[in-house]
Amino acid sequence: MIAIPERTRTRANGLAVVGTALHAILGLALFAGYVYYVPAAKKVFDEFGLKLPLVASNVIWLSDWVVEHQRLLVVVIGGCVVADFVVIWAIGRRGLFSLPVLWVLSVALLIVGTGAITTYAIESAMRQLREGLAR
Repeated sequence: MIAIPERTRTRANGLAVVGTALHAILGLALFAGYVYYVPAAKKVFDEFGLKLPLVASNVIWLSDWVVEHQRLLVVVIGGCVVADFVVIWAIGRRGLFSLPVLWVLSVALLIVGTGAITTYAIESAMRQLREGLAR
């Protein structure tokens, strides 16, 4: 068995905490967007009878699903946060520091990308509504 220096193990612990906290904060923001932001926009779209683009209707469908299953999702997301910490910590303990950094960044980009698509879909539909009302 190869001895791993204490500095590497300490670095792995810190990265696991910071990476998991980053993922949890980004995931919580995405979850809040699907539970509060999208349903509020849906209400506005429904009031004006706006025909939505495919991306926006899919985002609203996903938001409805998240709202309907939010209690289960809180438990699942909690399990994912624990698993995320364990994955980052375990990979980092092996002395492969670049691999857990790659994991942290790739998961963060996935969450941010999903949030960007969600925001784009809703805001483009809102822009379409504003243009229709301005006429």
